[in-house]
Amino acid sequence: MDLYSSLVDIESLMHKPVRQMSLGQRTLSDILAAFLHNPGVVFLDEPTIGLDVSMKGKIRELIKALNREKKTTVILTTHDMGDVDELCRRIVIIDKGTIIYDDDIEHLRRFFGAYRTLKLQIGKASAELEEQALKKATDDLTIKIREAYPEAASLAVSIEENWIDILVNEDEIELMTILNYVQGVMKIHNVRLEEISTEGVIKKIYEGGV
Repeated sequence: MDLYSSLVDIESLMHKPVRQMSLGQRTLSDILAAFLHNPGVVFLDEPTIGLDVSMKGKIRELIKALNREKKTTVILTTHDMGDVDELCRRIVIIDKGTIIYDDDIEHLRRFFGAYRTLKLQIGKASAELEEQALKKATDDLTIKIREAYPEAASLAVSIEENWIDILVNEDEIELMTILNYVQGVMKIHNVRLEEISTEGVIKKIYEGGV
């Protein structure tokens, strides 16, 4: 998305009553209005909140285009880690009024480079397990792993969309050691491996991982 096409989109909206605009259209209009007088700094508070995936993409592309072409510094406050990954080169994390991190996003990821998330579907398929049964299996697995590997202090087990997620710090214990152990105590239907996300990194910071 370039600025010209964005302005054309907004021009077509100018003839629409505000009440007929969608939330995303109003947000696009508000963002462009904020840049009209070429300010040096623009503050955007949760610019993609409540928007669908398609409109979020348009908003993010517009912000990047305005930053690139107008040379405007954009200060973004958001809880959407997709916004952070797509838009931010520098991150400031504030906890209870205190700055606990102020550096670039790549440094933040490298700091937690040893973390991996092991995602498991158990039994026939986790999606077919009742929520209560999946929670019990997760709680039981958490107890067993912590008893077997007390040195893995950063290890965390959680549930996300019918997957059991095991966050592993490979500076403490090898991921394959955990996978082999889990295979020995329960039947695994499916396995995925993910790098720690920006959201996961920030969660670790707030939990005292830094």
